Amino acid sequence: MFKDTVSTAKQLDQWFSKLVSLIPQDIYAPLNNASKTPSVGRNTKKSNKEKKKRGNEKKTLLKPSATTTEQMTKNSALAASQEKSQENETPLNSKLEAVLAKTRGEKLKNDPKVLKRKLKEKERKKRKSAREWMQRKKAQEEKQKLKQLKREQNIQKRKMKRKSKSR
Repeated sequence: MFKDTVSTAKQLDQWFSKLVSLIPQDIYAPLNNASKTPSVGRNTKKSNKEKKKRGNEKKTLLKPSATTTEQMTKNSALAASQEKSQENETPLNSKLEAVLAKTRGEKLKNDPKVLKRKLKEKERKKRKSAREWMQRKKAQEEKQKLKQLKREQNIQKRKMKRKSKSR
């Protein structure tokens, strides 16, 4: 039994090293240094000047100028570049998210067989619902036709009674 735990510990260590290799360093570095306590110093509090500025700000309307349009184009270019970078990093991020979710103990819903089965089941339910809807629609149309026919017959009866009374 002791040998099993040793091999499991080795496997766990290998698995963890693979996980760490998947995490980008800019994300892993803060996680690695999380045990260190943050420093508390003078710079953590806002200065009195900053506090005073907040209350004395004047509200003005912004007029569009060349600088604002340049900023807008820069912002749009920046957003486009970020989208491209997200598209490039998507497989790595999705794999990373999946691994981290699995380590947190969450259930992953990315098994292709299960997803395919669920998709087929959803389509089947959709077809069944459409079939039932058509049946209800036909039944309602038939009821309406029967009511119209009965109404016509009743009108004819009234006409016959009126004719027989008038003769």
